[in-house]
Amino acid sequence: MPKLDTIKASMLSGWNHIDALLDDGPGWNWLTPARTTIYYSFSVSSGTDPQSSGVTGALSTFNVSQQVAIRDIFNKINQITGISFSEVIDGAKADIHFANANITNANNAGLTQWNYNYFYDASQQITSYVAQAYVYVDNAESGTRYLSPTAGNYSYELLMHELGHAMGLKHPFSGAVVLPANEDNTDYTLMSYTQKSLHANYGPDDIAALYWLYGGDGLGGNLGVGSQGKYLYATEKPDTIKATAGNDWIDGQLGSDVVSFSGVRSSYTLSPLLSGLKVAGSEGIDTLLNIERLQFSDMSVNLSVQSLANSISVNNLKGIEELYVAFFNRVPDADGLAYWITRFKEGMPIKQIAESFYNAGIIYSAQTGYTADMTPEAFINLVYKNVLGRTDGADSEGLAYWKKGLTSGSETHGSLVTNILAGAHTFKGDAQYGWVADLLDNKIQVAHQFAVKAGLNYNSESASIVNGMEIAARVTPSSIENAIKLIGLSPDQFNLG
Repeated sequence: MPKLDTIKASMLSGWNHIDALLDDGPGWNWLTPARTTIYYSFSVSSGTDPQSSGVTGALSTFNVSQQVAIRDIFNKINQITGISFSEVIDGAKADIHFANANITNANNAGLTQWNYNYFYDASQQITSYVAQAYVYVDNAESGTRYLSPTAGNYSYELLMHELGHAMGLKHPFSGAVVLPANEDNTDYTLMSYTQKSLHANYGPDDIAALYWLYGGDGLGGNLGVGSQGKYLYATEKPDTIKATAGNDWIDGQLGSDVVSFSGVRSSYTLSPLLSGLKVAGSEGIDTLLNIERLQFSDMSVNLSVQSLANSISVNNLKGIEELYVAFFNRVPDADGLAYWITRFKEGMPIKQIAESFYNAGIIYSAQTGYTADMTPEAFINLVYKNVLGRTDGADSEGLAYWKKGLTSGSETHGSLVTNILAGAHTFKGDAQYGWVADLLDNKIQVAHQFAVKAGLNYNSESASIVNGMEIAARVTPSSIENAIKLIGLSPDQFNLG
């Protein structure tokens, strides 16, 4: 059982869309003895609230339509929270009670009241925690208007609103934390009074708050308020989420979402799931859903690049990866590779992409060796070094051939590079020059492992260039081992899925 300081601790998440909906009770997580089921009843002859000040006159039982709707809504709450709900005939055995009544405030169509009490021993250990919630629908001023709920009508939405209160949600406009005015409406949360349209399901902020409270794995589970782990259901906008201590679940929802971790990439283990990713490290073991990027202190991981790479042919992907080797003798960063894959899918041919690589090389002249005024000879020698491993540059015959192409205009910088790449592959298996093709293939293998399989980027453009060059320089025609060691990841850390 929890300690007193646990049930008195702040439930706030630090996220406005969640905290604006968190009420102070009823505290179903603390029930004693601990259980996984919340019981409810439609009885008006037992278990009714003797202290209710919000209703007058006799109570009447929910009709068949109302009872069917309540069971349906409980099923929806179960799908979110994992909590089991069980109907009992005897109201004295129930935690949540339902009745139609004359609600004192004539402006209210529904009313939910809850209470709780607890006892603790000398060590401040909770020895008893009891909570009750009472849900009323007005049948006086409102007549029969709200007594025929079906999914999608206002009567049904009213019941969802009141059950939200029973589960610990408040109005988004009350209390110390509130939603901004443009989000205080029923498209975001059914706890709002501002009607946008009718809904048959809870809004994204309702779901986020329920996940935060109960974790999705029921009462007494590993997630939720009072548990070691948290379930953060982020907003539908791009979010940056900082991983904290605990075995948490993080769902980024829509938008391009980033989860940041305090350590270096190599100190974390990434394990692909059927839907999502598990990250184990100093913060704990976190399960991530709908997250597009991981940020570490030394690197970031693009979690979308692999599916993007799989959307084009192997040969076209290889053609783009080879440009990084040919122009810069480096492995690509995942973000850059993803950008050029996208441009290719939009219709930009690889030879045109190659022209853009040359222009990029000029921008980072200090790292790449390219300049706007470099001679054709200097350009050709650099490409020979990068592609063919010829540290002394081009032979005289090759230099003359390619120089003629550049100066005559029959070759551009981009087409020259792609043609030299194609020629390099023809050496495969050659007794004298087979090492050229082997070296190029090994560099592409490392490039693919770095950018696609591991989705890696260094934390600055210059670091990506310099470190990418150092990694490529460790590749030999017969081995990629030293290059992989320089990246710093073990072999099992290279596959995102």
